[in-house]
Amino acid sequence: MNQMALLYICVGMAFLMLGCQNNSSNEHIMEWAEASRKIDCQMDNLEETSSEMWDKTNRELEKALPIDIPEFEKSNMLKVRNADLLRMFETYQEMEGPIKAKVDLTEKMDFALADSMRVLQQKQQNLSDSIRLALMEIAAENTRTKLQEKIKAIDNKACSKILQYE
Repeated sequence: MNQMALLYICVGMAFLMLGCQNNSSNEHIMEWAEASRKIDCQMDNLEETSSEMWDKTNRELEKALPIDIPEFEKSNMLKVRNADLLRMFETYQEMEGPIKAKVDLTEKMDFALADSMRVLQQKQQNLSDSIRLALMEIAAENTRTKLQEKIKAIDNKACSKILQYE
């Protein structure tokens, strides 16, 4: 084999390896985008869980409130979704132990949900950074644009479709 043929083979192999590397990079970008969207959905679920938890606690709190509580105080207490703020109400201080225990439990669960959300947000930030850096490394404008369109489609996918297989 002459040197020119060997050169063509080497150049061809280099292009093939670069093409595979780009496809692999593109696959990683799409995997990261899907993982990021899944985290969005998980955070939405955690927010919804927190809201439902406080709704239930506030319904129980409403039942436990004294009949003669002024309407504005009742309204303000039932809007609060924070145990420390609830404890500031004079009426709350006069209430029975079971409702206070429920508020305390809700507070602890809410803290745990918030911690989970912080962990998820950090993971999502890492994924977003990886996606951004990988997209910047793609030289071909049309390839980058196509990937960005696919990422938008993933971002618009309904959470019910993303989380249904968990």
